[in-house]
Amino acid sequence: MDASAPLPAPAAEAASGRALMIRNLRKEYRPGVPVLRDVSLTVEGRGMTAIIGPSGTGKSTLIRCINRLVDPTSGEILFQGQDLAKLGGKKLRHARRRIGMVFQEYNLVERLSVIENVLCGRLGYLPVWRAWLRKFPSADIERAFQLLDAVGLGDFATIRADQLSGGQRQRVGIARALMQEPDLILADEPTSSLDPKTSVEIMELIAQRAGERDIPVIVNIHNVELGRRFADRMIGMSRGDIVFDGPTGRRGSARSPLSPMSSTPRPSLTSPGRASSPGSSMAAASYRGCFRPISRRTSFSFSIWAWRRACRSPFWRLCSAR
Repeated sequence: MDASAPLPAPAAEAASGRALMIRNLRKEYRPGVPVLRDVSLTVEGRGMTAIIGPSGTGKSTLIRCINRLVDPTSGEILFQGQDLAKLGGKKLRHARRRIGMVFQEYNLVERLSVIENVLCGRLGYLPVWRAWLRKFPSADIERAFQLLDAVGLGDFATIRADQLSGGQRQRVGIARALMQEPDLILADEPTSSLDPKTSVEIMELIAQRAGERDIPVIVNIHNVELGRRFADRMIGMSRGDIVFDGPTGRRGSARSPLSPMSSTPRPSLTSPGRASSPGSSMAAASYRGCFRPISRRTSFSFSIWAWRRACRSPFWRLCSAR
């Protein structure tokens, strides 16, 4: 079957827009030992869906099959009128750039600045030579600064990623995913490496920023209470099968501190005594002005080394054609 051919009418209707349909998805890392056992589900084009279950049940494999970091053994993944399981090369690259990913271990390039890591979200839209030379369009740079302000890191734009805390790194990862302007966001255990307070802040941030853009989110999470608090739907998995699928009863009821309805604002992650810089003033800087502080501290060879690290990261694989 040609992956680019039109889908049958029922499938095309389900896979259009931002809805995701998975049918009989199976993954075997070893022949005869399935990690996913013919999983079928449909995710509507809005809200947050939480996938819960103990370690080893196939939650991360399911997420990574959707964006093809892991190739499924069989089955269909229907999204925006295409079967992602059958795509390859340029068509897969074009499909992936509409699917944002928030990783468990952040997958930032630590020797690059925060703003450059956020701009990596546009790599799927750029020719390789422009990505290598870091020649991003001015509109992308402006949007990157706006997103950093939105996630509370406006004052950290030119700081290297390895100087950030775990919660701050995950915020950069969220901004990078939003930088793709995605139609779907996947989050693979985004709070597993964080303390309880920061975990709540990260889940609030994902729910708020995706919700205000009406982007559906699928998140793997071990903490059932966090899933019930922020998700509209909960899916339970065990031994590669779906054993529970139902609403959480929390649709529209969980107020985020980031929401205008909340009476208590989210505490800022910026340094004490420093107010966040207005996004409009930072975004008005030119490309050269944005990176001048970095170029004074780094050499060309260092820049090449850092971008080689970027090219080997899992996030780069999402942006590159096979």
